[in-house]
Amino acid sequence: SGVLPLLSNASAGEAASGLGYRTNIGYFNPYVGVAAATSKAIRTSDLGLNPTNDGKVVRVPMPSPTEERRKEIVKHLHKVLENHRTAVRNIRRDIKEAIDKLEKDKKISQDEQKRSIEEMEKISHSETKKIEDLSAAKEKEVMEIK
Repeated sequence: SGVLPLLSNASAGEAASGLGYRTNIGYFNPYVGVAAATSKAIRTSDLGLNPTNDGKVVRVPMPSPTEERRKEIVKHLHKVLENHRTAVRNIRRDIKEAIDKLEKDKKISQDEQKRSIEEMEKISHSETKKIEDLSAAKEKEVMEIK
């Protein structure tokens, strides 16, 4: 959604959880319109939230999710996980093509090509396992009733 790029800019602000039912987003260096833009991005995302802002702080009421909403969140989590798996596969493919091109251009030997591809496969499998483990932990956390 359009929320993450807006919130991922560390110099733009900080997200703080208030009372467990509301999230406040304040800005270290607010400029005109950033609170309104953040509020709009959250409202138009597929998160089902309705933020308010006073020009300096965006307040996002976070109701305790129902079981149905938790399942929707997990479904969204699975979509995000698949996007990340696809990204890892695309990076792996691009690196493999680059290694093959280096070997074809005689810049590396076939042994170096084979070692490089094996190392890249190890790394890509490791990273895929990490994102799957993170997803499983987050799914467990989301489904936990508090």
